[in-house]
Amino acid sequence: MPNQRIHGLEVIKVDKEDTNFAFDSLAVEEPLEIQIEFGAKKNRVRNSISVTMRTPQHDSDLAIGFLFTEGIIASYKQIKSIQFFMPIIYKYETKLNALIIKIKN
Repeated sequence: MPNQRIHGLEVIKVDKEDTNFAFDSLAVEEPLEIQIEFGAKKNRVRNSISVTMRTPQHDSDLAIGFLFTEGIIASYKQIKSIQFFMPIIYKYETKLNALIIKIKN
């Protein structure tokens, strides 16, 4: 399975007197939407709170850290569940670029 965080690309390196073809590695960035769901059991509210660019992987950790540093949660123990939603198909592969984090009451 190819590394989804790095994309290889052929580039042209130019210096004062010469140009050369070379292979280079680029970090992949994709958007991640973070939504939270909170409130009483019969009156839950869902809000989109952020869209951030990230190198794909460890998305749940990124989202939990975001909620903590923004003061939305004080502990990971306040989280009921985390799940991806809204898969999209891009260039024949499925991308999961949105998370819903359910907060306990």
